[in-house]
Parts: sequence; C-alpha cells; structure tokens
Amino acid sequence: MLIVVLSLVVALAVSTVMTIRYRRKYTTVVKEVADLRQQVAQLPQDKPSQVPVPQSRKNKLSDPASMNDEELFLYLRAGILKEQLFLSPNFGRSDVVNHFHITKNRVSAAFSKGSSHSSVSDFIRECRLEHARQLMISEPQMSLVDVAANSGFIHATTFSTDFKARYGLTPTQFREQSFKQ
Repeated sequence: MLIVVLSLVVALAVSTVMTIRYRRKYTTVVKEVADLRQQVAQLPQDKPSQVPVPQSRKNKLSDPASMNDEELFLYLRAGILKEQLFLSPNFGRSDVVNHFHITKNRVSAAFSKGSSHSSVSDFIRECRLEHARQLMISEPQMSLVDVAANSGFIHATTFSTDFKARYGLTPTQFREQSFKQ
C-alpha cells in the first residue's frame, strides 16, 4: 500500500514539473511568435522577404558561423517561422541543417543552449501547436484532423496528445472553451 501511495506521489510530482516546464516554454514561444509577427508587419510591402536589421548587426547576422548560440537560434527561429518551414510534416533537424547550411552540432547547440527549447524537435512541436491553436480560433469550422494536418502533424493522435500535454486541454475541449468566450 505504501509503495502504491509513494508511486502516486512521485507521478503527481513529475506531472506537475512537466506542466510547469511546458507552460514556461509556451510563454516563451508565444512571445517569440508575437515578436516575429511584429517584425513581419513592419516589412516594406514591396520587399516582404527582408527583415529589417540594424546596420550595426548586419555584418554579424549575415554570417551564421560568427554568431553565438543565442544569436544563431534567433536567426534560425526567424527563418523557420517566416517561411513556416515547421508546417512540413517531416521537417526536422536535418532539414534545418540543409536549409541554412549549418552543421548539425551548431544547430543542436543553438536550440539546446541558445534557447529555452531542449531540441529542434521541441521547438518545431511548439510552433506546430501554436499554429494549430491559432487555426482553431481563426477557422472554427475546420475539422481537428485538418487542423492537425495543416499544422504539420502526421497523425491526429500525436497532435491531440501533444496539445493536451502543452495546454492541459484536448483540442476538442479547447475549441469548446474558445466558443464560450
């Protein structure tokens, strides 16, 4: 009996820690997405592919090899979000390496040391979940299977599981709660 109680206490503690961790990461991703949206909104209409960069940073930012881990993460994040690369279902670290012409070790370090994300896949999952959340709000008639597919998830069950772990609600519960507001 004591072992069962201790097991339940440990499980509850682990669950609490994981929830806190995901909430912190979610807050960071939401801020990052908001910052990027603000940058994109400020882009000149005739050149939408150029993100404004202060002159003092242009030389350093044009060469990813000279960036520290945090700067490289910001550079990669901006590119991934701007081009919405995370929407490709098979997008992963090797695609980041190939797209940005950076070694896999530098990419891994940029995400694990230069950001609050534990890995590239963790960042991609967060981007997909935020995209799905926005889709459910902006396209309430879209089926959840389509939301999952349009957000880069291969399997709707993975989407549902990740969504619940991240937001504490299933996609259906989130949608119902959104309609009430």
